[in-house]
Amino acid sequence: MQFKINRLGHVLADKISDTKVNIEKKQARTYDVIEGDLDRASLRDDTSLRWTRVHDLPDFVYFNHSIHVKKGMGCETCHGRVDQMPLVEQVSSLQMDWCLNCHRAPEQFVRPRSEIFTMGYRPAVPQAVLGPQLVKEYQIQPSIACSTCHR
Repeated sequence: MQFKINRLGHVLADKISDTKVNIEKKQARTYDVIEGDLDRASLRDDTSLRWTRVHDLPDFVYFNHSIHVKKGMGCETCHGRVDQMPLVEQVSSLQMDWCLNCHRAPEQFVRPRSEIFTMGYRPAVPQAVLGPQLVKEYQIQPSIACSTCHR
């Protein structure tokens, strides 16, 4: 089964810690969330679509999706250009050193909250100018303590 999910599939990304996308038949019809080949049996049988998780962290890692979105980390930063993927794939390692690079220098990655869902985002001013301003405005104080992610 191949399908793409638009922003409506992730409307809760800024409100919940773990975004296990669960697209229901009703949502597919109401919001046109699913494009392309659809599991027709789920529509016929009134059941949820089968879902394969692409970004899967180890059980010992705690990750709060909502805080990252609220602090201005765009979807594209971690998930890549999903708008250009015929089938969603993992583009970032999601390994500890990858996460720590962002925690150590969030000003390199933060964007205006209004641009969180923008694919191909390019800042109007240099990121070296905008990033530190947003870090201050959004009060970003990422921790690199082990207990932040390992609980």
